[in-house]
Amino acid sequence: SPELFKKYFLPIYKKLIENVKKYNLFFGWHCCGSVHDVLPLMIDAGIDVFDVVQTSARDME
Repeated sequence: SPELFKKYFLPIYKKLIENVKKYNLFFGWHCCGSVHDVLPLMIDAGIDVFDVVQTSARDME
């Protein structure tokens, strides 16, 4: 759920993305399954590249 993602994972991703960008690098995120509900959170966190291969998952067409 977006709420659990926000609570447990987003703070970790934000720190990771911040550290990656200190070196003028891009941050790419690969995720399988349906991430439709959390993708806006990751965009706000600063991801540069989103790689999804499971377009058959819910809301990922």
